[in-house]
Amino acid sequence: MEIKEIQRIMEKNDRRKGVRFWRGLFFGALIVTPLIYFGLSGYGQQGTLLQSSPIVRVHVDEMIIDEAEFAKEIEMLAANDAVKAVIIYVNSPGGTTNDSEILYDSFRKIAEKKPVVTQMDSMATSGGYLVSLAGEKIFARTNTITGSIGVIMQSPDFSEAMNKIGVKYNLIRTSEHKGEPLPFKPLSDEARADLQAVINESHQWFTSLVAERRKLKGEALDAVTDGRIFLGGSAKKLGLLDEIGSEREIRAYLKAKYKLDEKAEITEQYRPQPEKLTMLDYVSESVFGVNLKNASAFGMKSVDGLLSIWQPSNR
Repeated sequence: MEIKEIQRIMEKNDRRKGVRFWRGLFFGALIVTPLIYFGLSGYGQQGTLLQSSPIVRVHVDEMIIDEAEFAKEIEMLAANDAVKAVIIYVNSPGGTTNDSEILYDSFRKIAEKKPVVTQMDSMATSGGYLVSLAGEKIFARTNTITGSIGVIMQSPDFSEAMNKIGVKYNLIRTSEHKGEPLPFKPLSDEARADLQAVINESHQWFTSLVAERRKLKGEALDAVTDGRIFLGGSAKKLGLLDEIGSEREIRAYLKAKYKLDEKAEITEQYRPQPEKLTMLDYVSESVFGVNLKNASAFGMKSVDGLLSIWQPSNR
């Protein structure tokens, strides 16, 4: 083989090695860079394990449902010495009473070790207000919708429709109380009384929490716990919140009481984002009030337990 041919083959091999080197470096960077970024930043705005910002604002948005895992993340902030204060940012109509209580308890655990204040946005009603109570001071805007302190249970009744189309059902149960309310039979007076007792007990618990956290009693307490909604200005007069304001006023409060720098960095902590709605989902939910992604075979939202939620009626 001639010398020129040998040189040509060697140069070709060198080029191949160079291509392989740069290709490997490129794909290695694609893999390693996100790991380094997320590791150093504590998952950016959504991490808590490595959170180092002096103030963390935890967002409680949309429906309050299935919050056990989120609550665990929140409680990590209590042990993080770099975090000096927590802001509960509420923009929610509520959700299940149980999950609202779970979040409330998580924020109160943090409050045992560091300041926790509440910042209400457009809406903090029912379960959203329950979570808001965890803050030592509650801030809201003049037109924030809040209140709706109460508990609700909903059940459809398809019995008349079934009678019209000639459909019957078989029911075998251990007692007349088991499974009530049922969508295939009218609610009996006894079952209604039983369920009302459960609702009343839950509402009494909610009311006692408002009385304890907001220092209300008697007629003043009754006036704000009958399920009505209020705007921020009226809610302040009634004792449901402390100040009209948002971030600027919260910073001023934390500086005055806890000597926290008014320019201290705030890191936003979000829950995992819900799945985006398709056009069919949007039409179903906005027109018929049925969430297809959260619906059972009978069109009922698959939310277990009592609800502390406010939303305008579709009827």
